[in-house]
Amino acid sequence: MFPVIHVPIAARTRSLESLIDPLRYRGRNGFKRKDHLRQHIRNYHKIEINHTGNIYESPFLCTYANCQDYDAMYRQDLRSLDDLTQHMLTEHNSSAFFCNKVSCDRVGPNGFDTKKLLQDHIKKEHPSPFQCTHPGCDRVGSKGWLRERDQKKHMLQKHGISH
Repeated sequence: MFPVIHVPIAARTRSLESLIDPLRYRGRNGFKRKDHLRQHIRNYHKIEINHTGNIYESPFLCTYANCQDYDAMYRQDLRSLDDLTQHMLTEHNSSAFFCNKVSCDRVGPNGFDTKKLLQDHIKKEHPSPFQCTHPGCDRVGSKGWLRERDQKKHMLQKHGISH
């Protein structure tokens, strides 16, 4: 059912039901495909699901899905940021954290050593596509929104302006 991917030695197990609130991820906001849900859980929550459906937490995961070290259950434990950084450089010629914005050159070995450095880069170099147009409002630059509907909701609730 679920492939075994990465299991830290001191992993805690939980059931899938306790991880995901089923009411929150249904309907329009839900995941249409199970592999998208697994990808979200792995990348956003840093949690892996093995073949039995048990869930394992690890903050250090290789993001290359076809990586042998990533796929093998006990071949390599990425127990620290140093382990992950070294693994990414030696196995993939890449930094542990890289920018996924289109046309940004901070990928591969030009990426970042920490998630914080990547987040700082995104805030500085890639402003949100939807920003508040009301004079004096601070929801501009990286404080904007990724979705237009969130910007419109803000404009109506905070400034009484509907588009």
